Amino acid sequence: RSDCSAYENSLKQQKNASAQKLYAAEQALRDAALEQYQTANKYDLGQCTVEFKNCMITTAECGEDFSGCASVAAFDSTNTRGRGENSKNYTIKGAATEIQIKASTYDILMSKKPLCDTVTKQCQLVADQVWDTFLREVAPQVKSAELIAEDNVRQNCISEISSCFQQACRDTIDPNDPEGSYDMCLTRPETMLSLCTVPLNACGIDSADPEKSNDASAMIWDFVLARLESMRINSCTTQVKECLQSTDRCGEDYTQCIGLDTDTIIRMCPYDTLVGCQQLYGENQIRGESVYDELYNVAQGIFLNIDNEMLDYCQTALDESVIRACGDTESCETLGYDSGIGSRSLEYKICDYVIDEENNSVGWTNCRNNISQVTDSELGRVVGSTVNALGPITPLSGVIEGTIWWDGVTIADDGNICSVDEYFKNIDSSDASDKEIQMVSDELDVLHSDIERVFNLIESDPTVQFCMTGREVDGIKPYSGTVKPRFPQLTNQIRNKITTDAINKARKNYYDKYNELVEQQSMDYVTITERMAEIQGENAKDARREIARQACVGMAEMSGVSKTKTPKGLGGIITMAAILVAAAVVVTIFTAGAGTAAIAALSAVAIKTAIGIAGTVGSAAIVGLVAGPAATDWSDTSRVNYADLQLSGAFEVSNWNYRENITTNFDMETLVCHKCIKSQNCATPREPFFGNLYCKTWAEPVEVCTDIQF
Repeated sequence: RSDCSAYENSLKQQKNASAQKLYAAEQALRDAALEQYQTANKYDLGQCTVEFKNCMITTAECGEDFSGCASVAAFDSTNTRGRGENSKNYTIKGAATEIQIKASTYDILMSKKPLCDTVTKQCQLVADQVWDTFLREVAPQVKSAELIAEDNVRQNCISEISSCFQQACRDTIDPNDPEGSYDMCLTRPETMLSLCTVPLNACGIDSADPEKSNDASAMIWDFVLARLESMRINSCTTQVKECLQSTDRCGEDYTQCIGLDTDTIIRMCPYDTLVGCQQLYGENQIRGESVYDELYNVAQGIFLNIDNEMLDYCQTALDESVIRACGDTESCETLGYDSGIGSRSLEYKICDYVIDEENNSVGWTNCRNNISQVTDSELGRVVGSTVNALGPITPLSGVIEGTIWWDGVTIADDGNICSVDEYFKNIDSSDASDKEIQMVSDELDVLHSDIERVFNLIESDPTVQFCMTGREVDGIKPYSGTVKPRFPQLTNQIRNKITTDAINKARKNYYDKYNELVEQQSMDYVTITERMAEIQGENAKDARREIARQACVGMAEMSGVSKTKTPKGLGGIITMAAILVAAAVVVTIFTAGAGTAAIAALSAVAIKTAIGIAGTVGSAAIVGLVAGPAATDWSDTSRVNYADLQLSGAFEVSNWNYRENITTNFDMETLVCHKCIKSQNCATPREPFFGNLYCKTWAEPVEVCTDIQF
């Protein structure tokens, strides 16, 4: 019993311990249940919906604008082609309205819902209401995100098509073309429908049948086809160019094809190698020989490219031709222009100067080419003048005809000088005389001829000629047999340069000669002035000449003075004195007469000198040289007739013991009086007692001659 009591006590203790443990366990369960209950109902419906939305934005990666959960809907094939009755939508019903979103968008939202179930576990009492509440709240944002995504897809669909084209259509089949080719899609555009279905559908294009697309989408497909056609043309052009530039054809600079017609050049490239020139789509398919018929569509660009490549070659050929003709490319000064180019029209003359007082004009007549043709009589020379003055003077003018204003000579579009009519229009001269027009015409014709000769030398080069005229187009309809010019204006620049140099050369020659003629005018004026001074001296010399002649003729008698001793008797003395007085009177008259005549002549002379106007009158520059007659009245009494004059004098002295024969001769040109005295003395005088003295024998005669310069 004691053991039983001990066992019973032990059972009671264990029972009490178990009861305590049970109580503690039940208490813990009650606490856990309370905590669980409190946790499961942490949020009310509003709070739970907010937390669920935040989770969808962040954890589910829908984004603040929900674009991350709506972008896929933009690529729905039924979406981009239009919102018809068959479009799959999901309707979100609100209290008063309904909002439809794409079914694909709803599927995305549903797929992301489990990621945010942890939120609904904290609001168990309202968990079944959170999803619908969330959809009603975000429906406007999701709808907006769908529209924005769809708009972006539509805006970027062309870029997507372009990216697809670049990635899907590029081939590297040709090992010689590391960059690859796009000829597959360019020549066979239908391959785009299978390679780029998604971006085409995004633009509303039905890849299965593009013709079924709506009008707007069909226009996009037409644009894609047009773009591919443009690229095909460029690819074709590039392939033809590369083919022609090969060393076994035209060469890199196309110089090996100079002179060939178009058809020959095009057929150098086999059509099988021109993959980019083929077209296997639509009704107008291009393949085989038809490639050549179509090549003219790109031939213009090809041959324009050839011509562009040939420009340097043609320019080099032109430079070489210019160097051969001109010596260098800068100017043509080394070319043999006529030395008188530009100055042939200028002509200097000495003419009689005429003043028309009634018409208030001036003119000239009786023109001479050289001053030596002007006679002394026109400058006042009077042969046999008895007056120290110039005689009647003819008014003279230095005239430069043929003046040209070279700044009025312009260059036409073809590089040549203007016409005569244009020249007179440029200088605003409508009243030019026929002589002036002909004069300018002759000068411009010669200049034009020289310039054209240079042009012909340059442009006669075969290469230059070909570069300008072009090639014949054969084998391509409807252009066969025509010539397509290459660089018709190739020589325009050098033409203008040569013409400018020629005009400058002509202008320089003109002004050089003009200055020379103006200098000649000045020299002629000086010469005329000097000649008039000399002529005045000649007239004065003639006046002195008559007095000198009279003195020379009378000198013989004046010199007849006896050399013997005065005879005995008064008669001898008186005779000798009378001769001396007579001699003194003659000398006085000579001196006084000459002085009085000279003074009278000088005081009576009035020389009128006029220098004409230097400048341009019409087409002539005039310089007056002399003008006006002298004031002296040149009547017959003012002249001496040399044919009737006595030029020699003689006097004989005969004394008993001395004999003398005196002769004088006057030179009218030199005014020298040649006097000779031939004397003879008595060798044996006789003095008879009765009668006069006489000479028995005479000595040999002695002659002494002297020249007296008057």
